[in-house]
Amino acid sequence: MQDVKNRASREQLAILRHLNKEAVRYIAFGDFALNGIDNTRTIGNVQLWIEPTPDNVEKCNKAIKNMYGARSITQLPQSIVTNPEAKRTLTLGSGEVRVAVYPAISGFHPAEFNDLYQRGEKSRAYLPSQTGKLDGSVGYKQLNMSDLYHNIRESKSVHKAWNLETIERFAAKNDLNLKKPDGSEITERDKIAISLQTQRKGGRLTRDMKQIKQDLDLEIVLQHYGYQLDKKKSRPNDAWRLYETGIKGDKHRLAVAAVKDYGMKFFVDLNDPQFKGDIFKFMECMEHGNYRHIFQTIDSIMMQDGFAEKKRMVEPMIEVPANYFLKDTLLREQDLYSKYQIVPLTDTDFLEGRSISKEVLFSKEFEGRIKNVSFDTGVIRYVNTAFPMYARDGNIASMDIRSTAYKAFPEGERGEALWHSNRFFEAKEAITGENGQEIPQCTIGTIYRQDGKSAVFMYQDSGEEKRAILPIEKAKTGFYEIPVQRIIILESAIDAISLKQLNPEQANERRFYVATGGQPGGKQLTFLQEILNRNPQAQLVIAQDGDNAGLRFAVNYLGLAHPSENPEMKIKPYLTYSSPSNQQIRKTEGNTENYESVGTNRLNLELRYPLALGARKAKELNEGFIKDLVEDMNLFVNRYSTDLNDKEKKINEFQRETMIDESMKLMITRTVIHFPNDSKLLTKVLNRISDEIEKRQGQKLFKIVRPTLQQKDFNDVLRERNGQALPPSHNLILGEPPIIRPYQEVQKIKNTESQGFIDRKNRIDF
Repeated sequence: MQDVKNRASREQLAILRHLNKEAVRYIAFGDFALNGIDNTRTIGNVQLWIEPTPDNVEKCNKAIKNMYGARSITQLPQSIVTNPEAKRTLTLGSGEVRVAVYPAISGFHPAEFNDLYQRGEKSRAYLPSQTGKLDGSVGYKQLNMSDLYHNIRESKSVHKAWNLETIERFAAKNDLNLKKPDGSEITERDKIAISLQTQRKGGRLTRDMKQIKQDLDLEIVLQHYGYQLDKKKSRPNDAWRLYETGIKGDKHRLAVAAVKDYGMKFFVDLNDPQFKGDIFKFMECMEHGNYRHIFQTIDSIMMQDGFAEKKRMVEPMIEVPANYFLKDTLLREQDLYSKYQIVPLTDTDFLEGRSISKEVLFSKEFEGRIKNVSFDTGVIRYVNTAFPMYARDGNIASMDIRSTAYKAFPEGERGEALWHSNRFFEAKEAITGENGQEIPQCTIGTIYRQDGKSAVFMYQDSGEEKRAILPIEKAKTGFYEIPVQRIIILESAIDAISLKQLNPEQANERRFYVATGGQPGGKQLTFLQEILNRNPQAQLVIAQDGDNAGLRFAVNYLGLAHPSENPEMKIKPYLTYSSPSNQQIRKTEGNTENYESVGTNRLNLELRYPLALGARKAKELNEGFIKDLVEDMNLFVNRYSTDLNDKEKKINEFQRETMIDESMKLMITRTVIHFPNDSKLLTKVLNRISDEIEKRQGQKLFKIVRPTLQQKDFNDVLRERNGQALPPSHNLILGEPPIIRPYQEVQKIKNTESQGFIDRKNRIDF
């Protein structure tokens, strides 16, 4: 065995280099020596047997001095020359993994060092990189397999059984004959005796998980736990197979694939992409992490009569690369298409019944983003409307399914998935569609994926929207994405479509509509932030429902980082709600309103201001805004609550702190404000914070549009108007999109205007 590849940390490699430079005689043993033949092990300490002679100890100490400097505490004591013991004498390194130095090892006398050194095996250590490749290279010497086997046998390692089994398996695979120290061969009877002796002495029998994964088929394990192959959803040429228990309430839908890169099968739960992995990951869930039960189950499966025949009966699978199978959203999309029979939108009765016109449904923003799905009970076939929710890679990860009396999402978490309109692209050059249609260079329109082979490009021409069918590859290479002027975030896709019909785009205006399908989750906010980052000149229009929840969502969207904002002027709100223990609502009796317990909102508010404009001014502006906000809210509260002891009906500020961040040159003020869950108070918070952001940033980065509490949402407004657009004077009109500039440019304009004001003030007119 020559030049075995092993792994080591950067510091471990440096220590080995210094030892080699000083010609120190050492031999690697223990777990580090085993790492080179079993790459499933993690990087651990490098264990070195140093020849305990005066000259070698001196060389070793010189190497340590060159590595770490003259520190008397970090050196080998000369006493090991006369009293070498099989225990660690010195540990080198400062990281999580180090280099341990031994003057003797188990199973051999120190005087035998030279013999073992002469028959030792050459190896090389490398630094693993993020790409998985090995970088750097240092040569070293380690015990040969027979000597390492004897050393481990005589050691007290808790992993003794596993380590011995690792060497035995490696020797069998490479046709190596393991030998005893006297030169005689180790027989199978010897190995059995060693194994029994190890277990009697309490050696921990650690199983070889890698070998189990290869010997035990994942599909057999699933069947053992009651999972059955869904033959309707698992066709022979599919890259994966679908398993379910069929038990009511069990939401697991496990897709199994044979991953070429690993030589074994993996699963992913299509309803919970976080639950995925190999045999052991699945069994950890089924056995609640109890590995004693896991191994007992494995043994019972593999020792059953006919196990080998049962394994042969498992149909072979085509192998797929890891990057395919780990792309969970692709599997999820395929499963949704199969389960829900997703087809292009043709049945528009439900949406037209909500006053939405076909013209809007099939506009360039929305065509292809609305589907029909069907559900067959065996007696009747239902056709519903579905709004696909997309992951960041463009695959469908969930759906918002609607009908007149039905609203649901597929089983499984939405995760990052958002419903959104089509993106805008511009033709790099003149392009010809599949039907011969000519698309001039610089034509701007939207593109959506029609199927696996073609895409649809929709664009405005001579006052009408036209469609061109293009091969997928031509669509990928013939266009480049262009930013939009507005990103509009709503709770539902129906609201987004309704808003467009109420508010048709201005000439040449590009909008990107986004819907969360309800309360926005953290992963959805991350996705939305990425969309915002790709469109730095877009105004974020926050168009939430008119209820209290919608107001809270709107406040939290103001905390997103707009790419054109001045980060030194950032205002970051985060609002949460706590319901009361006994839920009560406001009651109106005659002309008197009695306000009962309605729950509490908790506003975490952070305000920044640059120190360049003066620390005192920064502190005054930050704390002044908080003071004005609290006072304004309390003025409203005083109208309906005279009980000064009722904290739930008052505005309470906690944890106010102001600090200076010298590294960022900012004044940062943080506070926590509790206030009743009242729509008028929520509205005050939303309006005051959005106005202050606009004032500090000097431009309309955010715009709030929302229906009243009575109207609830934008589709309600549309139906009230029988599908007609809003008049120009309506409070929900968006108007012309503002010009959004980088904050550096805005700052220059503000400075120029300020200087002009000073010049005019100082000018003397005759």
